[in-house]
Amino acid sequence: MVTAVEQETVIFYHSAGQRADGGQYPSSMIFRICGGERKMSKDGARFVAPMKEAKFHNGVFQTDDPETIAGLRKLAAKDNSLTEDYETYAARVLTKDQTIRRQAAKADETTRENSRLKQKIAELEAADKKR
Repeated sequence: MVTAVEQETVIFYHSAGQRADGGQYPSSMIFRICGGERKMSKDGARFVAPMKEAKFHNGVFQTDDPETIAGLRKLAAKDNSLTEDYETYAARVLTKDQTIRRQAAKADETTRENSRLKQKIAELEAADKKR
C-alpha cells in the first residue's frame, strides 16, 4: 500500500532596491537553487544550465519542492531581503499611505470579528440560562 505524503507549500517574499521614500521594491529576481549541466553556446561560451530555480514575480514565489524550500531558507538566513513572513515583507515594500490603509483595514476587520464573537457569547450565555 502506497501512502501519499502531502508536501507543505511555502511562500517566500523578496524585496530589492531602494525607493526615494526609504522603502524597497518588490523583486522579480531569479535564484538558482541547485547546479546543472555545463553546456556550450553556439558562439563557444560555456554556461551552466540551472536545473532548479526560484523565479520571483512581484516579490512573491510559492513552491512545494523540498529542495527549493531548503535552498531558499538557507539563503534567507544570510539575506534579510528574503523572508517567509508577509508582515516583514509588507513593511519593506508598502508606502506610508498603503501601510496606513492596510492597518485601518486590519483594525476594522478585528473590530467586526470581536463584535461577532461577543454576539456569539451572548447567544450562548442566553441559551445556557434557559437550561
